[in-house]
Amino acid sequence: IENLVHEISETCHAHDLPLFLEPVSYSLDTSVSKSSAEFAAGRPEVVCETARRLSALGPDVLKLEFPIDAAFDEDDSHWQAACQAISQVCQVPWALLSAGVDFPVFERQVRIACQGGASGFLGGRAIWKECIAMAPADRQQFLQTTGLERLKTLSNLAQQHGRPWTDFYQPIEAKEDWYISYA
Repeated sequence: IENLVHEISETCHAHDLPLFLEPVSYSLDTSVSKSSAEFAAGRPEVVCETARRLSALGPDVLKLEFPIDAAFDEDDSHWQAACQAISQVCQVPWALLSAGVDFPVFERQVRIACQGGASGFLGGRAIWKECIAMAPADRQQFLQTTGLERLKTLSNLAQQHGRPWTDFYQPIEAKEDWYISYA
């Protein structure tokens, strides 16, 4: 898989496309469920090692799951240490994915991940999952109110605590009409 990631990364770079890589952990043992305490115990190491190995292969950003399963460990200090461990080995910015957890959990995860070195979040279901079964008008209302407030809350956390991408990449100087000569 690492050769494939490297090849895709090289192809993206050759075409000036950013690669946001989203590796998701899974159990190598079919008798051990990903939602089990046994899997949760090893998850911090799995996510950290994945970040170490894959960030070296050239993606621009890693989109990572939270390294601690909140169902088995609610200790902020454990969460913080696991996020800091990722940041110590990750060679590119990393952003937190939501994995469909409930919004209050994701909000806490984003805060702690950003305090621990994440650059932000790329969340979906945690922000809007309640509206799936709603009638269209209710769904639109939910997204325009609750969904928007959730995005603002998470964006503020990332702005306040997230590690800037400029720690990894230098901003480029671009002329106002850069697109005319871009090839």
